Amino acid sequence: METQNLQTLTAEQFADFIGVKIGTVYKWKSLQKLPTNIYRKVGNRKLIFIKNFVDEWINNGAQLNQTQERRSKNE
Repeated sequence: METQNLQTLTAEQFADFIGVKIGTVYKWKSLQKLPTNIYRKVGNRKLIFIKNFVDEWINNGAQLNQTQERRSKNE
């Protein structure tokens, strides 16, 4: 069985890597805007980001998930 060397980023490293503040990362996570395949929750609060999946997400345009937060002006 072959083992892979899995590279991870802390939430702080991920924020620096994509050029946003750490608070933005946690806000996006709480609003479910980040793709769930790029991070894992460790314990109650800590997030780690899987570098290979982060790279793939960025290479595919780094789109955030849409949420129900935005409403049309007609509502």
